[in-house]
Amino acid sequence: MADLAKVGWRAPVRFEGLSPHFFVKYRQIANGSLAIHLVNYDPDYPVTNARVVQGGKVMFKEPLGADESVRTLPEGATIPPFKFYALLTIVH
Repeated sequence: MADLAKVGWRAPVRFEGLSPHFFVKYRQIANGSLAIHLVNYDPDYPVTNARVVQGGKVMFKEPLGADESVRTLPEGATIPPFKFYALLTIVH
């Protein structure tokens, strides 16, 4: 990430508490929302205590988890724990 910052790239959303073994993919949706795919490449260490540092309504879904329901998170909230994959949608 530091090398990307050197060339002027900035992530559209900042996270706190994600381990370096995460892959984060951002995708702009036609309605203006932002879909964020979080992939954990070391599932022995599930996500705990990570949060989105961004304004806007955050929707959380863990498609491969026990509870696949979509949950709305308050601004600045901690992301629910997950092991492999989560989909976040930021609605502006």
